[in-house]
Amino acid sequence: MKHITRSRRTEKAIRGSEENYRRLLDHANDAVVTTDIRGFVTSWNKSAEKLFGWTAEEITGKRMVEMLATQETAAEKEKMICEILPDTISGHEISCMRRDGTEIYVSITISPLVDENQNIAGRSLIIRDITEHKRQDEALRKSEEFSRTVLNSMNDAIMVIDVGDFSIVGANGLFLEKFGMKEDEVIGKKCYEISHKITEPCYLKNEICPLIESVEKGTYSSVEHVHFGKNGNKIYVEVSTSPIKDNTGKVVQVIHVARDITERKRMDELLRQSEEKYRTLYDSSSDAIMLLDEKGFFDCNNATLRMFGFSKTEDFTVHPSDVSPPYQPDGVDSPTAANNKIAEAFKTGTNYFEWVHRRQNGEDFSADVLMTAFNFKGKRVLQATVRDTTERKKLEAFRLENERLALANEAKSEFLMIMSHELRTPLNAILGFSELLKQKGAGELNKKQEGYIVNVISGGKHLLEIINEILDLTKIEAGKVKMHVEKISAHDAIDDNLELIRKDAMRRNVTLEKEIDPSLEFIEADRKMLSQILFNLLSNAVKFSRDEGGKVTVKAKRIDDAAQFSISDTGMGIKEEDMNKLFRAFQQIDMSISRKYGGTGLGLIITKKLVELHGGRIWAESKYGEGSTFRFTLPLEKDLE
Repeated sequence: MKHITRSRRTEKAIRGSEENYRRLLDHANDAVVTTDIRGFVTSWNKSAEKLFGWTAEEITGKRMVEMLATQETAAEKEKMICEILPDTISGHEISCMRRDGTEIYVSITISPLVDENQNIAGRSLIIRDITEHKRQDEALRKSEEFSRTVLNSMNDAIMVIDVGDFSIVGANGLFLEKFGMKEDEVIGKKCYEISHKITEPCYLKNEICPLIESVEKGTYSSVEHVHFGKNGNKIYVEVSTSPIKDNTGKVVQVIHVARDITERKRMDELLRQSEEKYRTLYDSSSDAIMLLDEKGFFDCNNATLRMFGFSKTEDFTVHPSDVSPPYQPDGVDSPTAANNKIAEAFKTGTNYFEWVHRRQNGEDFSADVLMTAFNFKGKRVLQATVRDTTERKKLEAFRLENERLALANEAKSEFLMIMSHELRTPLNAILGFSELLKQKGAGELNKKQEGYIVNVISGGKHLLEIINEILDLTKIEAGKVKMHVEKISAHDAIDDNLELIRKDAMRRNVTLEKEIDPSLEFIEADRKMLSQILFNLLSNAVKFSRDEGGKVTVKAKRIDDAAQFSISDTGMGIKEEDMNKLFRAFQQIDMSISRKYGGTGLGLIITKKLVELHGGRIWAESKYGEGSTFRFTLPLEKDLE
């Protein structure tokens, strides 16, 4: 009797243990499955039901490989699941089919099950869903491949340097070509060993090291250096470095970009020699030669009088801006631009640049100007040599260089256009399916999966915006944009775009105001392009407002035969030294702006080109700490032909 009682207690304990084990399996995050020696399912936990869509009742007693394998992988899974092996298979990655037909990727660990005689009686399978990890890995691979392709297509030699020991951790194709090395020969080497052929860092030799400056200041740095190529040849380069920071703000790496300026240096030397030659031939020169100080010209040769249309030297005691149009081609007013050029010449000793002058009869002409500082009668003055380039045949070297740059730019634009199209198609699919997953169209998601999907959609939309901007720019640069000019209400155009940004403005506590000249009713422009111009400038004004809010004002008025629009904000404004970075592709005035607000720096260059397509011009005015104003003009009448 006691023996029977002990047996019943033992059986009850075993049943309780089995029930506890079953509860434990049902609460496991991973799918846990057991099969017999022939591959038939003997147990199937709740996570397996959720992962594959089959209930335990439906799949128990059936061959697992027939329920989950695709036709292409059935043989592989048959061998892996059913073959009786004494060892455990851990972390094997395979694809499986869910009940609804969707394919998923899983990591599977298979262990043998033994009976009381230590004979293999079946297998235990622990299965983990890694589909999302696979998708992320593929997205990362494509992103890295795209970045590598872009870097290798650039005309600058680029390397990434570890600031801890000056070792190179990456380099683009042009860098490897310049130094005649393979990537595995460069990685890990010191930057100064490769580029300068020295055994210690540049700064120890009292040379300016842009890497050190970027690390100490945490910002962009630029300097001219001499590198030595694969044959030991000197390469004059303009080096710019930008810091890469970790999540604590510490600079850990630096992007080192070296632009070959050897040809430019050679031309600078030729110009210096030419200046010395023309100084001695002042009176007999066919070029206009003038002497000036901070106040203006005080002497000139006869060629100057002929070039500008003056009758005698006494009449030419004017400021350079007095023989120039109001504005230079870059949009800067001539008095400011001339004073800057003069100041630079006094500071550096020489300044060579292009300029647009105006003759006495009102005719504008382009000229090459060389300013050289020297001592004259105990006073520091400038000699300006002006050569009219209207009829001059360009130097063959310049012609060849321009052709090369034109071909390179065309190839770049074509490449970017193709890449943008190729990237946008799969990206739209990724966004579409991600939205479907977010809306739980393919089943319920846990919190972590929902977070992943939100990140995929956010990153995808940002990437699509970048691709669209690149595509817009390349189309404009390639001349493939057609204008559809029509009569447009200035009021409606402004109101429509204010409405588009109103929600974002309210979120940032920014007040929107408008002032429109009643006499400005209609303009002739491409409706879509005008809307893009206004939206880009308005959204920038709202984006760069102060954190506590501010005011954005859009104005429109008639000036002669043009309409002038202005968008003003009360943000932080732009430093004077950063103004020349505006309207340049892939540039923002501060790397911190890119990190805080995102963007590629293409918005303003696209806006500028759209304005210019209409025959207008755009410029910016700003006072740091008070705000900025962007103005652009459009002709009131546009040739519809």
